[in-house]
Amino acid sequence: MIFVIPFSLIALFSPAAEDTSGNEVSFSGFSMMFLIMPIFQGVMGYIMVRFGMRVYNKLTPHIGGIEFEFEPVDVEHVEVTEDEVKGN
Repeated sequence: MIFVIPFSLIALFSPAAEDTSGNEVSFSGFSMMFLIMPIFQGVMGYIMVRFGMRVYNKLTPHIGGIEFEFEPVDVEHVEVTEDEVKGN
């Protein structure tokens, strides 16, 4: 949405384009795309993630899932250098 407002203003205040006959060409459909596409992408992203999760959940009983192995870390004996603290 950060790009919608500036590009919509640019399209709103830009001079109208003309075709070869001198008639104005309307870009209202193109301008509406800036408003509709983020919403469409959000909805389609939600649907596709739900679909992917459904497929993953159906396949994991048959082929196994993703496995994570964690090891406990003794925090008292972890050495931290000054460069790590400064973020270098």
